[in-house]
Amino acid sequence: MPFAMASPAKVASLWFPEQQRMIATTVASMSNPFGILIGSALSPIIASSASKMPTMLIIWFIPCAVSTVISTFGVWSSKPPTPPSSSAAEESEPYFAGLKQIIRIKSFRVLLVVLGAGLGLFTMQITLMEQILCTRGYSDNFAGLCGALMIIVGLVTSTAISIYVDKTRNFEITAKICFAFAGVFGCGFVAASQFPNIPIIIGVIVSLFGGFGFAFYPICLELGVECTFPVAEATSTGLMMISGQLQSIIYIVLAQLVAVPLPFDQMKYQVCTLSNSADGGIAPQDFQYSLFGFAGIIVGTTILFLFAFHCEYKRLKMEREKQAIQ
Repeated sequence: MPFAMASPAKVASLWFPEQQRMIATTVASMSNPFGILIGSALSPIIASSASKMPTMLIIWFIPCAVSTVISTFGVWSSKPPTPPSSSAAEESEPYFAGLKQIIRIKSFRVLLVVLGAGLGLFTMQITLMEQILCTRGYSDNFAGLCGALMIIVGLVTSTAISIYVDKTRNFEITAKICFAFAGVFGCGFVAASQFPNIPIIIGVIVSLFGGFGFAFYPICLELGVECTFPVAEATSTGLMMISGQLQSIIYIVLAQLVAVPLPFDQMKYQVCTLSNSADGGIAPQDFQYSLFGFAGIIVGTTILFLFAFHCEYKRLKMEREKQAIQ
């Protein structure tokens, strides 16, 4: 999985021409959440009872086996015979030399923090969605629907925006607009999740949060390549993935540590448990303060990205220079 998560920008750079790199990165990077969506939707249908669990495992084994065979025996080269662009023909920096170079680039350090925070907060929200919403009377099914809406809308918007970016090359401004709107709707979720009986509003907010957040992700991968070229694409992508995973762990742990037992006057709304905690049930937790911290991180990283990130398109600049010479 780590190798697959770090590969989209590299595959796009080596196998696709300049006008198709953004959409290629988007398709590759969105395949993971798309697979999660399909698995989450079909697994309960296939395994409607415990006795059908082996059937479900066999069914999911089939696409795993097919993809393994295709990747093992169907891919014969790491590069096409003819490079699709002048940058693809260039040799990347050796790993350790590239690593030393990359950490000195201010724009990449900003990306490392911002994209890592975005991935971390998204993972925290998806992981704790049921626990957050059940305290206000929303069912587990509704929480699952919210997660599905985030992914579905995200897949659609990321595809549309990637086509636009491929045509205009407006990486930086598009990324800033997407991240800013994702931040607005992320803060909107913090506010809306404090109220019961507004499922439509919450559904719209999480859909737009996922839409702009998912669109931001592949653009960031391409920006990471642009501002660190000629460092290997997998190096910049891999470091951003590591940042996201580390921040995910930190945010999830802190959110649960900061959570407090749900106040007595709000227990009338909760559907987290039907049992009294004294009889062995799990007491519902109030994530209000955790969510306020969530909003604070969103605001801080949005300001950082909008005002501190400025990308020099090194790869595009080199390609333009080569085209001018030719």
